[in-house]
Amino acid sequence: MTTCLIPAWFWAATLGVLGLMVGSFLNVVIYRLPAGLSVVGRNSPSACPGCGHRIRAWENIPLLSWLALRGRCSGCKNPISARYPIVEATTALLFAGVGLRFASDPWAIPAFLLVAALAVALSGIDIDTYTLPDKLVAAAYLGGIPLLVLATVLGASDTSALVRAAVGLVGSALFHFVAWCVYPRGMGWGDVKLSGALGMYLAWLGWGPLVVGVFGSYVIGLMVALPVLVRRRSSVAEPVRGALVGSDGEHDADLDAAIADRGIPFGPSMFAGLVVAVAVGEALWAGYLRAVGLV
Repeated sequence: MTTCLIPAWFWAATLGVLGLMVGSFLNVVIYRLPAGLSVVGRNSPSACPGCGHRIRAWENIPLLSWLALRGRCSGCKNPISARYPIVEATTALLFAGVGLRFASDPWAIPAFLLVAALAVALSGIDIDTYTLPDKLVAAAYLGGIPLLVLATVLGASDTSALVRAAVGLVGSALFHFVAWCVYPRGMGWGDVKLSGALGMYLAWLGWGPLVVGVFGSYVIGLMVALPVLVRRRSSVAEPVRGALVGSDGEHDADLDAAIADRGIPFGPSMFAGLVVAVAVGEALWAGYLRAVGLV
């Protein structure tokens, strides 16, 4: 058992600034990794994709540069996507949240900073390409396992946390594998591979966060999917029906298939469930148990 004398606000402020810098790098990862481009190295400097203008140091300050440039390239004046500051700000908020959540157990901070960074990178890539790169998914395991072991040995958790983490890894992966077998359109194989790592993190915190995180991801996914599918149905219904012979309602199955084939990335919902569970999973689980009279 360790006691940390560093105040939570200091952790939040320091890690928030770190998150801005990491978020700037994650923008590079989100853009370059799916394209097969080099993510690091002196031979791959950042440049405007429109005119090739090389980004100067003062133009690469997280969040501030985008605001100073008013969201436009200083070379060609074309708009710079708002995604860049959004990714940086989101990473900063997640890192600050990790500092607040684990201020009393700082040995857990590195593990959850890792999963926070992966959450941003994988969510961005999944939204763009409907894929979760194996390299980043593997990092959740290869980095998460030793960091959680370190947090257990040196931090405030006992060895039962590692047992829970192992059970959570296997259980979550098995649950999502079965769900994928039953309804493969609901998620991709990459989501199944990722689920074990997220289950490991959640179960390390407790059984309550594991349940809240796993089922919360499906609730969030449904909340996101329903309005998206409604909009898609209205936007593609007429073109698709017009292309089908005898558009009199008998081809609704073909219309539904055309809409479903466009897909909705599930990875961001999985990470959203993780964030909710890490932040308030124990409280939600305790409230549920009280509500159903189990405690």
